[in-house]
Amino acid sequence: AFVTLEVYNVKGQKVKTLINKDMHQGFYTAAWNGTDENNTAVTSGLYFGKCVIESDENNSDKYTSTKKMLLLK
Repeated sequence: AFVTLEVYNVKGQKVKTLINKDMHQGFYTAAWNGTDENNTAVTSGLYFGKCVIESDENNSDKYTSTKKMLLLK
């Protein structure tokens, strides 16, 4: 399946893409170090992690999940 994991700020702007590739079924972890796409540190606050998984067999079969994250420094 093709997996995308992205971090967004409260304005809905994409901050960073953590995962964007084909992955096999299983359990994975991803860590975000509190930086944006330019590796510049972002401010403390509320962010959202959005995971999209698209099936290999049928592109219309899609799972999406968004979770709140609190970044504290």
